[in-house]
Amino acid sequence: MDYLLGQNATLTVQWTAYENGPNVNVTGVSVVIKNATTGASVGGGNATNLAVGVDSFVWSIPVTGVAASYVAVWTGTYGGNTVTASELFTVLDGTQAGISPTNEPCSTWPIVNCNWSQFSDTSASGIAMAAATEILDSMSGRQFAPCPITIRPCAESCWDNGMWFGAPYPWWNWGTWPRPLFFQGTWYNLTCGNCAGGRCSCAFISEAKMPVPVYGIDQVKIDGAVIDPSLYALRDYRYLMRTDGNLWPRCNNLAKDDTATGTWSVQLRVGQDVPELGKLAMGELTCQIMSILTGKDCILPKSVQSMTRQGITLNFLDPTQIFPAGKLGLYLSDLFIETFNPHQLMSRTKFYDLDGSNYSIRTGF
Repeated sequence: MDYLLGQNATLTVQWTAYENGPNVNVTGVSVVIKNATTGASVGGGNATNLAVGVDSFVWSIPVTGVAASYVAVWTGTYGGNTVTASELFTVLDGTQAGISPTNEPCSTWPIVNCNWSQFSDTSASGIAMAAATEILDSMSGRQFAPCPITIRPCAESCWDNGMWFGAPYPWWNWGTWPRPLFFQGTWYNLTCGNCAGGRCSCAFISEAKMPVPVYGIDQVKIDGAVIDPSLYALRDYRYLMRTDGNLWPRCNNLAKDDTATGTWSVQLRVGQDVPELGKLAMGELTCQIMSILTGKDCILPKSVQSMTRQGITLNFLDPTQIFPAGKLGLYLSDLFIETFNPHQLMSRTKFYDLDGSNYSIRTGF
């Protein structure tokens, strides 16, 4: 299982009497999370019992943590003896994983209007919120909650090799602008002289194209050093422009980490904020999942189709029809899904410009 830095990792253990045997309750279950390489403990705590023989723990992975392999070591007591179990998982950063290699949300969505006081035990609230986030994120087309990503921009010129219409010298050698050029029997008026931003500005502005939509820029590194945010700005949610008159680097050594000389990188967030209707849907769905986990009545559709008591027949929603139709049977949740993903798309539509700007994302070690 892979997770991202800054993400909630839901770890689960199942205890059985013997291999492939029935589940048994283990008491006093706790977990310690260790770096699989160094053996250093980085987290852990007491587990939450979800069902007979099933315990869980939610680890909030620090954003500033280390991308590496980790092992969760579970410990408990059964029949007066200490029992242990372990699982191995991997934590990736944005550079290694892109947006999310597992298509999981990067963080738990904000929640509005869930009455927690109705539950005597709220220890499973983290799991309920994580599950509700996964469901609504998937059913709304994975378009909300900005995700961190680090890209390595690749330089480009107006034309291949920096030549304008195949001229034998680079366009930046021509001096000031506007400047005429007689090329193959036709006069061309070269204005401003910059590849990006030239339509609006008659002063040279160095820009780099980002993936869209960009929610915000967290940091920019050049030669391994973080540069002052006042030296750049984001334009039209897409163009990262220098505001100090300097140029973005033309070279980027992708063989090196972005902490080395000769490299540059941009750490950004893509996506949109969760809308208010999405927060209300989170509250509605989270409360229903909490009801299931705590043994309370839940209005989510079940397999029971009808019930007759004292001459009164009640008919229920059929989950085999509701779920495939992209609905949950909950008013606010279904209203949110229908409003923001009416065509039941699995993810945001993507267009690829094969001749557009280049950038690189590391996808492995």
